[in-house]
Amino acid sequence: MSDNDSDHQPGNWAVSGSRQGFHLRRADTDPTDEDSDDLDALYEQVPGILLVQRFARSVGRVGWFSRLGEPIARQLDDLAHSYLAALGFPDARTALIDSWEDAAAAAESLDWDAAGWEAEEQLRAALMHRALELVSEEDLGLLLAQVNAQAFEAIELGVHEAAALFDNDDPALVDLAIGSAAQICHLAALALLVAEEPDHPFVLKFRLFEAGRWPVGLVGNSFNIF
Repeated sequence: MSDNDSDHQPGNWAVSGSRQGFHLRRADTDPTDEDSDDLDALYEQVPGILLVQRFARSVGRVGWFSRLGEPIARQLDDLAHSYLAALGFPDARTALIDSWEDAAAAAESLDWDAAGWEAEEQLRAALMHRALELVSEEDLGLLLAQVNAQAFEAIELGVHEAAALFDNDDPALVDLAIGSAAQICHLAALALLVAEEPDHPFVLKFRLFEAGRWPVGLVGNSFNIF
């Protein structure tokens, strides 16, 4: 990698700023006196920045897709129901998926039963609006890129290990799983940035992934968990 290429790597950036806002600087450059003086005020103004940075450091340690197809234990079931209730579907019930083939079928069903997706999309749009009231679009992109840079390798490794364990050779389904995990990292980061409550639906859904599962989605009254 050239020096110019390294300038654009999201993992090489750190936060600095002032009471009027924040910007991202190269992590290998020293903060100015003004940066140091105003950093505490900045984090007080937008405390979610610290939460997103901590989150970015944690996502690479998640055991992505490490417990696919296992029985749904009581603790996981309770977590799933908390997510469903927060999303607006308190009467939905968990349904176990125990194969990649069934996961593919459940994912295809989302094309014609999109109630869960539509509810999440409304939440995502609201979070984006609030996030852009706190930070610029460019800086939001860089913050989310930090999360992606930390998460992607671990997600990809976890998916391919799980696919090999189940003898799944469908690259499109593998890509779908990777995309769903990357998406929840972004959504949870948005919720943390705007300092949402700890039981925000996106934070709860991330915890389902964190438990090594793939919450494929809501179809009818069934919330399919691989």
